[in-house]
Amino acid sequence: MACLQIVLRVPWADCSGAVLDVSASSRRFLAAEHEADDEIANTHIHLAIEPNITKEGIRKKLIKYSLGGQKHSIMEKVLKTHEKYEFMALAKYCIKGDKTQIRHSSLSLEETDELEKTWINRTKKLDVDLTKHDIITKETVVITSTPKSEWQKLLAAHEKWPNHNKMNMAEIKRFIKSFYLKDKRPIPREGDTNRYAYSLWALANHKQDYDGVEDADKHQSHYIG
Repeated sequence: MACLQIVLRVPWADCSGAVLDVSASSRRFLAAEHEADDEIANTHIHLAIEPNITKEGIRKKLIKYSLGGQKHSIMEKVLKTHEKYEFMALAKYCIKGDKTQIRHSSLSLEETDELEKTWINRTKKLDVDLTKHDIITKETVVITSTPKSEWQKLLAAHEKWPNHNKMNMAEIKRFIKSFYLKDKRPIPREGDTNRYAYSLWALANHKQDYDGVEDADKHQSHYIG
């Protein structure tokens, strides 16, 4: 079954319905949310998918969710080599060594753990293993240090904040808005801010396991709805 890469140039909060709809007509899928970068100037989604419908069928679904035109790209071959995508290699590229970016996936926890673990390093748009051989483009690349993602910067700043583990989610939301405004940048969308606040609170209070997530859900309902 052919594997496609779909790029949606909107954050998860603005395309989750479309991704759920498209993935329902597929065998395997993984969607990951990435912060703005040099290529795409806003938060966006990379989706690796093995669909049971045509590209035109996918396009019609995206248009139904107001994701037509420049808001999406559908690709079936690697740009540089013109080779067809292999699903697990593309899913690994979408995760980029950080499975917290995953928003929707048919893969097991063991599979995503392995993809996260085997991501070694990368240059721009490349997936590099220990042999310095790029799995996506088949090129040899020079390994460079990976810059911190937007999330990693926010997490590091929150962990340095006095009594960060005593903040409730509403207070963390104010912290997030201040973090961006002090850097003279617009605050994230409401959905992204809520997601960041939820994640920062859960990590600060060691609520990562199954029961802990239930506690985080209750806390979120009480403080930010």
